Amino acid sequence: MCSIATQASKDDSTFFKHQSGVGISIYLIPAPNYTIINGTFNYNIRYHFKILSPSSSLSANINTGFGIPGLSVGYIFISRFFQFTLPVTINYNLGNGASKNSKQSTGTYVGAGANLDFIAAPNSLRDNFLSIGPVINVGIRFGSSDGNGSSKYDLKFSYLSTLNKNGKGLSDIFGVNLYYNF
Repeated sequence: MCSIATQASKDDSTFFKHQSGVGISIYLIPAPNYTIINGTFNYNIRYHFKILSPSSSLSANINTGFGIPGLSVGYIFISRFFQFTLPVTINYNLGNGASKNSKQSTGTYVGAGANLDFIAAPNSLRDNFLSIGPVINVGIRFGSSDGNGSSKYDLKFSYLSTLNKNGKGLSDIFGVNLYYNF
């Protein structure tokens, strides 16, 4: 009988990463045909609970986004509004951002979880929407890595399947977000 034991270094074990960023978000809401384009502030918390290799990992993510009032374009949200989104996902990461030791200049991720999305138009309470449901996302990280599991840019595509469509929820939401992380 033979057994082989390996010991992971602290760089290969789990790690916690948080990033702040600003960017542009586009939300496409199929019915009744809204398009929202707004500036956003993003705060991303990642906990890499399983490092599979220096270039791949599994992580739990909370990627909070705040829409900046007054920068929207849309059929209904012409006036100032506030938007808050809180997706909680489990992501599989490859390349840039997958671990502290990833040396790649680009990386990707794909994941699924749950999302809460709130949009408020302060001029009218009837224009407030709360959408809750499962979310899937896929993204690309690029730009120079800081050697600590970060990238300068993050391009994310997401789809929220709204469970409360007949209540005050919007229809399913497609999102495209481009963030500059600092």
